[in-house]
Amino acid sequence: MAVWNGNSRSPRREGFTLLELLVVIGMVGVLAALLLPALTSAKGRAKRATCLNNLHQITLATRMYAEDHQDAVVLPSGPVAAPTDYQLYKEYVKSYAGYKRQASPSEKLFACPSDSFYYSAGGGAGQYHSGGLCEQAFTDFTSYAFNGGNRSGPNYPALAGARLASVRLPARTLLILEAAAMTPFSWHQPRPASGDHRFPNSLNLVGYVDGHVSPVKMYCDLNSSAEAWQQEPPAGFDYQWSGD
Repeated sequence: MAVWNGNSRSPRREGFTLLELLVVIGMVGVLAALLLPALTSAKGRAKRATCLNNLHQITLATRMYAEDHQDAVVLPSGPVAAPTDYQLYKEYVKSYAGYKRQASPSEKLFACPSDSFYYSAGGGAGQYHSGGLCEQAFTDFTSYAFNGGNRSGPNYPALAGARLASVRLPARTLLILEAAAMTPFSWHQPRPASGDHRFPNSLNLVGYVDGHVSPVKMYCDLNSSAEAWQQEPPAGFDYQWSGD
């Protein structure tokens, strides 16, 4: 576009040519492509920070509940249809975290912001579901589980009914953890299941008996049908299930 400036016989050009506009658009596209991974990574870190904060508060609430109940988390005996064995703790401890109404998805403390899919029994290797565990009534609307695998059988290593003061290594022994860690799979570093819904060395967030929380990599042996919660990890993993 050209205009007459009144002081010269030469027109003054304003605006961009088509070529210049295309160059600018190309540069913006390159910058966006460079920034997108960084923005995605920052968003993931923010979600993990929220999840760790949730776990810290729930772990402390569980410890407070235990202090008022002979230093243990005792789940009811007998078969349970819903919620699952590992989410039963929420009914008992949530009042210590400030929740007193009927369970619902609005209880954000119990929802990991990355909890967006899960696997359930079916099809031999587990069936994929595109909704979060914290959205489901059968989990009591929580992403987090209690280390109570011995509730399902006395031979499994876990803490249901155990006195927390008797735990030999409280800084290594799991108390509250992401439910995904029990399988394990990962909400924070998801990847497609390849013939098996378990992810070896999956990144999960966990809370320990001593009250601290941390990200860990979970053990599972794909040569075995066992899930993570059914067996102690070998040396080199930063957690254990049993209080012994």
